[in-house]
Amino acid sequence: MLQKKKIVLWTAVIVLLVFLAVVLININKGNSSTYYYQGRTDKFSFQVTKNGNITQHVIKVYTVEKGVENQKLIPFDYGPKELEPISLEDNVNQKIIGIITSKNFIYITQDPRLPNLTQIDSVLAVQEIAKVTGTAPYSVFQIPTRAAYTYDDNSSKLAEIINCKYANSKISVILLKLGDENMIYSENECVIVEAKNGKDLRKAATKLVYHLLGVF
Repeated sequence: MLQKKKIVLWTAVIVLLVFLAVVLININKGNSSTYYYQGRTDKFSFQVTKNGNITQHVIKVYTVEKGVENQKLIPFDYGPKELEPISLEDNVNQKIIGIITSKNFIYITQDPRLPNLTQIDSVLAVQEIAKVTGTAPYSVFQIPTRAAYTYDDNSSKLAEIINCKYANSKISVILLKLGDENMIYSENECVIVEAKNGKDLRKAATKLVYHLLGVF
């Protein structure tokens, strides 16, 4: 079972990298259209790229690294308009990336059964968040980010066991879970992404990322 979970995780990583490559190729070829969305902090530019049945909404974000401004293009499966109905607690971003100083670490955790229950949508939701918060060259916040499980089910011995009680001023914890509503909220310092099913979980994770970027 452990080997199967590792294969699922690496498959999701490979899929993400392929999507990023395809998006950049389509943009460079001019196979895209542009729209603007008035967000919480600014008006954001999105490029829509299509490759077969796959549509991606690519947001343009600017970061400053070592005194140099960089443009980053980040693709998402969902645009902001279709995510508006998902409930979002105000300023929950501060519990993830910090207010004055950045958090030292971010854990995105879930029940070890959730990948199977959601047909790996929960794994894709983790990747959706981590590609913006993590330390990859294309990431925005450059905060070390790891996936974890909420408890040890004897098949995930290599995974870190993290739950909401670990969240504090230096460590962020994002809990993914299934529930009765599609919503993003917090309990003390822990941020909870709740959804009715796997697809909605990916949508809610995307809305959380847009919130971190200032769109919501």
